[in-house]
Amino acid sequence: MKLKAPFIKLPFRFDAARLAEEAASAPADAWAEHPNQIPGNSALRLITVDGQENDGFAGPMAPTPHLARMPYVRQILAQFSVVWGRSRLMRLAPGSTVPPHTDINYHWFQRVRLHVPIVTDPGVRFFIADEEAHMAPGEAWLIDNWSMHRVENRSDVLRVHLVADTTGGADFWAMAEAARTGQAPERFIPFDPAKDAQVLTERFNIARVLSPADMFEVLHDLEQEAASKKLGDAGAQQVARFSQVVAGYCQDWRRLWSLYGDTDEGVPHYRQRVQRLVSQVEALGDGLYVRANGSPMARVVARRVAASAVNIGPDGPFQRINA
Repeated sequence: MKLKAPFIKLPFRFDAARLAEEAASAPADAWAEHPNQIPGNSALRLITVDGQENDGFAGPMAPTPHLARMPYVRQILAQFSVVWGRSRLMRLAPGSTVPPHTDINYHWFQRVRLHVPIVTDPGVRFFIADEEAHMAPGEAWLIDNWSMHRVENRSDVLRVHLVADTTGGADFWAMAEAARTGQAPERFIPFDPAKDAQVLTERFNIARVLSPADMFEVLHDLEQEAASKKLGDAGAQQVARFSQVVAGYCQDWRRLWSLYGDTDEGVPHYRQRVQRLVSQVEALGDGLYVRANGSPMARVVARRVAASAVNIGPDGPFQRINA
């Protein structure tokens, strides 16, 4: 999700020492390597599809047994009164990095990532676009992961963060905006040994076939971010042509939806139109990109739209792209 600022420090502080105790209680073999095998990156899964050991995005989310054994982590997540998607404790080994990347999958279109540092050091630096920050233990931050970002651990400390994904809610976003504008005083939230907090998790998170309204929202956002590396009229014409392609696709999608809804009968027609969209954007040529993160527009369309428009069965496009 694109935020109004690269970093938003939320008005909460948590007991980092208590969090570190809970993180350290997990057995060594519970930590899994990064899904993309990035060296030095590992994670303890807290909320996953069906509460199992996986890194999926699509499907009913549930707490894992690891989260069940971490009462303070549950209290922190419940504190925000939102519904949580995939969530983990994430480690970054000394001298390791998270390479530059941008999160452009459909999962991120309406989700933001919360970071609560547990074990860290001033030598751990988080970079988003042209800004950088060190997140201190016990703080809470939202990051704009739609923009290009990376992390460097320049210390000899094994960094551990609580990292959780959510779509938020009205109160959550009002709080975040107050924090961004400096109008929210910080509160310390201690561990309550008498509280057995219940964490809300996503039950529904990906449509079988995106509705016309959802499809328009996804593509309109990209249309607003479209830019061209070509100069003068050539660049303006390329951006204008992309808008025409998007408008035609959305019109066709509404026509197909009127005929087929989310039935099996419509699947081949939806997929054919998706592939035509990808081909149309590719045919616009090089130079068309997403202003917020510099990603080539054809790649973003393929990953955000083609990977999310039609999701049939466990091997559907959404699952493959995000594996």
